[in-house]
Amino acid sequence: MSTNKKRSEWTDTYAFVPNNMGQPKCLVCNENFKNDKKSNIERYFLSKHDSFGKTSPAGNERKTAVAELIRKFQQSISKFNNWLHSASNLIAAGFIVSHEIMKSGKPSTGGEYIKKCFIGMSEHLFSEFKNKTEIINKIKDIPLSATTVRDRAVRMAKNVTEQQFSDLRSLPVFSLACDELCDVKNIAQLTLMGRYVSTTGVHEELLDLLPLKIEINQVMALVVKIINKIIASALNHRQFRVLLDEVNARYKELLMFNNVHWLSRGAVLKRFTDCFEPIRDFLTNKGINNPELCDDMWL
Repeated sequence: MSTNKKRSEWTDTYAFVPNNMGQPKCLVCNENFKNDKKSNIERYFLSKHDSFGKTSPAGNERKTAVAELIRKFQQSISKFNNWLHSASNLIAAGFIVSHEIMKSGKPSTGGEYIKKCFIGMSEHLFSEFKNKTEIINKIKDIPLSATTVRDRAVRMAKNVTEQQFSDLRSLPVFSLACDELCDVKNIAQLTLMGRYVSTTGVHEELLDLLPLKIEINQVMALVVKIINKIIASALNHRQFRVLLDEVNARYKELLMFNNVHWLSRGAVLKRFTDCFEPIRDFLTNKGINNPELCDDMWL
């Protein structure tokens, strides 16, 4: 079987295409392979992408799904390629370095450090080249300042976001997962994760990271203070539970707030509001004054 025919079979059956180095690349998960044996390609597809195989059976349905994968893949790299070829090779080199810096989680100031190392190595790597000076000058001209690296990162991040929302807009359904934790400055952060299945496979993407408003933290501070006042004392706790029972409250207990547990903030606030009248009456009878509980704006 010829190489071209073999690669056509990979594409139609296993959703694999040759990458820019001629090696197999999976269109479903973008994984690259060095080994181009059919048995390895087939085993990987059946073990990793069984759901894709079931939703797009072999034949015309598979070919249609693969064609859509190819279209999405080409679309995803078109902007990056446009940037690379829009001006000069220097800009292309700058984008590639910026991309690697962001992938490794290094600061944007790393661009100048990389350039300095590259220039130092070039003195030896190209020592026998007649155009050594020209090569080194070319390296020096690569735009890798911290500002430039940040700009490149922002443009690439926007492209990724556009791809995410393009996928989400084209889907009939998708699921959202929310999580909430406090950062090192004790500011609550709400994490939004999107999970969906598209023609390119199963995705679980970080959609946004939202700091919760300071006002919510202030409200929670008072709510936690009141709950601790009631529950921390065995006598107060027992008397409050008796009060809840006497007024036939929906709940017979308050919830403690935990900074670590997933979205415990919402559960604590809901229980507090459901028991609000008994809480206010109990504190009044105990002579504990919290003017916020009578403030309509706070409520």
